[in-house]
Amino acid sequence: MAVLEACSKIMERLKPYIDQNPEGAWRDWVNAAYVDRVSLFATGFFKTPDIVRFNFETGEGRPFSYFSYGAAATEVEVDCLTGDHAVLRTDIVMDVGESLNPAIDIGQVEGAFMQGMRLFTLEELCYSPEGVLLTRGPGMYKIPGFQDIPREFNVSLLRGAPNPRAVFSSKGVGESPLFLAASVFHGIKQALAAARADKGFDPVFRLDSPATAERIRMAVPDFLTRKIEPASPGTFKPWPASLPSVKIMRSYQSAVCDTDHSLVCSSIMIRTKKIHHTKKKGRPLIDSTKTRNQDKVEYFGRVLEEALPGSAGVTA
Repeated sequence: MAVLEACSKIMERLKPYIDQNPEGAWRDWVNAAYVDRVSLFATGFFKTPDIVRFNFETGEGRPFSYFSYGAAATEVEVDCLTGDHAVLRTDIVMDVGESLNPAIDIGQVEGAFMQGMRLFTLEELCYSPEGVLLTRGPGMYKIPGFQDIPREFNVSLLRGAPNPRAVFSSKGVGESPLFLAASVFHGIKQALAAARADKGFDPVFRLDSPATAERIRMAVPDFLTRKIEPASPGTFKPWPASLPSVKIMRSYQSAVCDTDHSLVCSSIMIRTKKIHHTKKKGRPLIDSTKTRNQDKVEYFGRVLEEALPGSAGVTA
């Protein structure tokens, strides 16, 4: 709507030249305005109406003007021996209102879905016991490639669903289809549940996100995994400490326990953010990169020592 307002301002400035030369082309009108030194630059601002702050306690309010909806169905194939998986087919229906450019919107849906698939299957945040992020870029973890794209990828735009609150009844589409990639994660989990049932294990089990090859492999025990005896809590130093993205949602809790390393790291994540964003009374924000890293490393060590008794001390 802000873009529409800016365009309306420019059209208003061009109107005299259009009236003078109604048979002219767009280039003629723009050139004439340019010669007369008429500004062809404009800004627009739009304040969404009828927005009411949402009250999470009462469930009342209107925080958004409209919502984008979508649905996805995904078929996956899982190799229980190697932990590998393949996305055989994905069908998506996305509500974008009356699409202004279906080719662009479909491309946005496809790209967001692949971004989400990376989030739910590959992007695992791993920290060393000293609190150093190990997965800092594509050199440290696997990124999706061409073969990770669903072998059959069907994207459709919902018809007959205009949106009267936006330009030409359209809807914004960017990263909202990202969450449709959860269909890949749940497809993997259902496949693993079926494999576990075939081997006589409980099909109801816990699978953290992202569903990496390691987690897929260990989700279905066999004669190989049974050769690995679990270590007793407090007798080892975790390497690396895992931070499943699903746990970040619970980072507002004080999540420190003895055996669940993922909850421990969830607590570390939220507290580390406070180190970066909290201004301590009596002194300014930490502006030295070295000092910030020092504080972060020391804090990681203290929390790990508190949560995992017996872990070594930390130095920067």
